[in-house]
Amino acid sequence: MSSNAKQAVIGAGGGGQVMAAHLAMSGVRVNLYEHPDFCHVVEPIKEQGGIYLTGVLGRYFAKLDAVTTDMDEAVSGASVIHIVVPAFAQRKFFDLLVPRLRDGTTIILHPGYLGSLLLWRMIEERGALSHCVVAEAQTMLYNSRNKDLGHAWAFGIKKYVQLSAFPAANTPVALDAVNAALPYFVPATNVLETFLNNVAIVFHPAPSVLNTGLIESTKGGFRYYWDGITESVARVAEGVDEERIRVIRALGFEPISSKQWLLNFYPHYGAKGDTLREVILSCTNYRDGATPSHMKFTYISQDVPYGIIPMISIAERLGIDVPMSRTIANLACYINDTDYWREARTVEMLQMDRLGSAQINDYLLSGVR
Repeated sequence: MSSNAKQAVIGAGGGGQVMAAHLAMSGVRVNLYEHPDFCHVVEPIKEQGGIYLTGVLGRYFAKLDAVTTDMDEAVSGASVIHIVVPAFAQRKFFDLLVPRLRDGTTIILHPGYLGSLLLWRMIEERGALSHCVVAEAQTMLYNSRNKDLGHAWAFGIKKYVQLSAFPAANTPVALDAVNAALPYFVPATNVLETFLNNVAIVFHPAPSVLNTGLIESTKGGFRYYWDGITESVARVAEGVDEERIRVIRALGFEPISSKQWLLNFYPHYGAKGDTLREVILSCTNYRDGATPSHMKFTYISQDVPYGIIPMISIAERLGIDVPMSRTIANLACYINDTDYWREARTVEMLQMDRLGSAQINDYLLSGVR
């Protein structure tokens, strides 16, 4: 890619740092932004002028053009903006970003959790950015973690990731923009397909709820995937997965089970087996997956209100019963004494509560109800 190309990465957590470093490795000039509330995260990166990257992408020092808590500086000259923050933080970053967007910019959420619908609505309300493209990825491209501030570790990378714009008619433009530097993204029908194929819905809420005692007693001192997703826990997760698949089929998409998702995405990490538990144990990159140290970890605080509850809401709009998923969501609310239903991205919040399945797909293609 041209060394004159500039892109911005919004969010300097583990995933954002790996993405910024990977883009720099690909010849892109990169601005990395973090919210002023977390300025301590970017200070070491700014002092050293970039990020030390280790793991499956190799060992590399990625020099960055700018490391900043100033959104104006972050987006200056950037034709592509990658937003790499938890779903519950997206709105805070959107509020800062939207007034500073230039016409013709492509914005990609990694992953989206249907945040593209919210961002598009905010851009529309400005009324002057008709040529911006908003898209979201099915999941994060990397399995990553910060080793120390300014030292990012990518311990896995997916074979491919689905991506869709909202409206979906803009997907080809978004794919061209992201694949020029990171050629891992493939088209999805629309953002509901990317959302429902994010298997965090399956792998995070149910196993976290069922491992509450272990999480609280060990403060994360176990291997979440290898020790926490036992055969019994995997059966519950597969129950959630079956409900997710029914929703996907009702919308006319081709379903992929969570087990098959692992087999498709991670053949280079040894993925194999006949059951979900067997496949998880075969994936060497899942040995190092993040383990919650408390019950308000993102596996609950993100993947319940922005993952499993929106899936439940869509299912019920389509007349599909999803009792296993609803039970897990309700248990999460009780465990954390939090009404996750109030903040969730339901069909009402997303303004799709009066649409049937065909109308939903038409709306997501055109952006017009």
